[in-house]
Amino acid sequence: RISNFSLLSKSQKLNSNEIPINKESIRQAWFPSGFLEEANLSFPISLEMYLNNPEKITSYELAASKYGIESTNRMPKSWRFQGYDIINKKWIDLHSVENCSEWEINGKRKFNFSNSQIYSTYRFQITEIMNNGNVIRLESINLFKNK
Repeated sequence: RISNFSLLSKSQKLNSNEIPINKESIRQAWFPSGFLEEANLSFPISLEMYLNNPEKITSYELAASKYGIESTNRMPKSWRFQGYDIINKKWIDLHSVENCSEWEINGKRKFNFSNSQIYSTYRFQITEIMNNGNVIRLESINLFKNK
């Protein structure tokens, strides 16, 4: 599990190949300690993760919090997980989910995918929240690499 990264969020309209965000201008949160909650979102939104050392991520885990239906209704429904190619200056799709099933309270889901490249910046580009909401809440995000 990769746990040494910072997460930055950006809640505004994005073009699909926008370069990573300016860290100085955005609120920063540390994961996996505590949860992320953002309100009044305009989709898509990005949650960018900056690793201290580039890694070849091959799976990730998202967790819903324990605070009832309010938590599960604020989980992502559709998203893309991407790595940033610094040489070609573009985001590379690594995994995507459309219309995922309902989340369980305090539930965790792990998603595996193939990846042959190392990246120091990854992001979730979230396009939809459960029940068409405009507030996202994640208990935690964990990134994993093959041993």
